[in-house]
Amino acid sequence: MALKTDRDQLARILEGLPAEALEDIAKYADYWRFKLARQKPNGQKAPKRRKHPAAGIWADRTDITDSGAYSLELRRLIEAKQDGALPH
Repeated sequence: MALKTDRDQLARILEGLPAEALEDIAKYADYWRFKLARQKPNGQKAPKRRKHPAAGIWADRTDITDSGAYSLELRRLIEAKQDGALPH
């Protein structure tokens, strides 16, 4: 499938989606732009980043099976400024 066809197909899929879904998709696209920008053209990996002090804060949580998805959901809730308790 050609790139133009892929983009056209993606545009058809996006039609009619609610704004909050489009916002999530835009964030995911930004993630991929960032990830691809860090790759070296000759296949070498980008330099290793230092570990953030908050890395591993959910390591003991048995209810969190996907920390990436959990953190994205927290971000979505915070950005939407929803009232009520955050999930745990």
